[in-house]
Amino acid sequence: MITFENVSAYYDSTKVLEEVTLRLDEPSIVAVIGPNGSGKTTFLKTFLNLVRYEGKIEIMGYEPKKDYSKIRKMVGYMPQKEHIAMDLPVRVKDVVLMSVLAKKSVFSPPRKSDVERAKTSLRMVGLENLWNKNFSQLSGGQQQRVLLARAIATQPKILLLDEPFNGMDIPSQQVVINLLQELKFKKGVYSFVVVHDLITLAPCADYILILKKKMYGFGKPTEVLKEDLLERVYGRRIPVITHKGVCYALIGDRHA
Repeated sequence: MITFENVSAYYDSTKVLEEVTLRLDEPSIVAVIGPNGSGKTTFLKTFLNLVRYEGKIEIMGYEPKKDYSKIRKMVGYMPQKEHIAMDLPVRVKDVVLMSVLAKKSVFSPPRKSDVERAKTSLRMVGLENLWNKNFSQLSGGQQQRVLLARAIATQPKILLLDEPFNGMDIPSQQVVINLLQELKFKKGVYSFVVVHDLITLAPCADYILILKKKMYGFGKPTEVLKEDLLERVYGRRIPVITHKGVCYALIGDRHA
């Protein structure tokens, strides 16, 4: 179970996120939306106690402030921006193994089981053939999928993905969507996915979290995707349509 109760987050003394309250009792895919600067990335960081926050957060019975190391072992995190030096000969396998080795003792070499786990995660994103390829030689979409493989290599119970679809073509996006659904149904994984274009994730999103410095809505897509609410958040009219039982909000904000 994951609960947030009146959570506010700060950078130094500046409040950047407030009044977030939600509860999830079963594995779900949550789309996190809102305009640029609305606190979406900050929300993800609260899981790992990477920003100062007030209020109550409970993740599988643990609190980020007290039980950071335990939560860290359960979370796979894919930040929006990476700092992998493109002028260094970093191979795909090195990138994926980063997450596995980060949760081991310092200077511990990768074991055969670590390598197999990394290869399995690459296979899950459809890039197992790029194991020895230089990361800098990949397309933007391929790099995103490798970073996703890194996030799932530790077999997390919670995935925090910050704009994972950036730079991906439609087939690659579908690979990710299928993977999120597989992880939810087969592995019981909770996924929180920051997206700027909700249409991509709409077919599989169980819940929508709408942020703009504070929480404007949380619930099933049909419950919270209302044109009047979205207009208050984005400052313009956002068409909402329902097709074959799926609710789509035509946001089209490439930087939301």
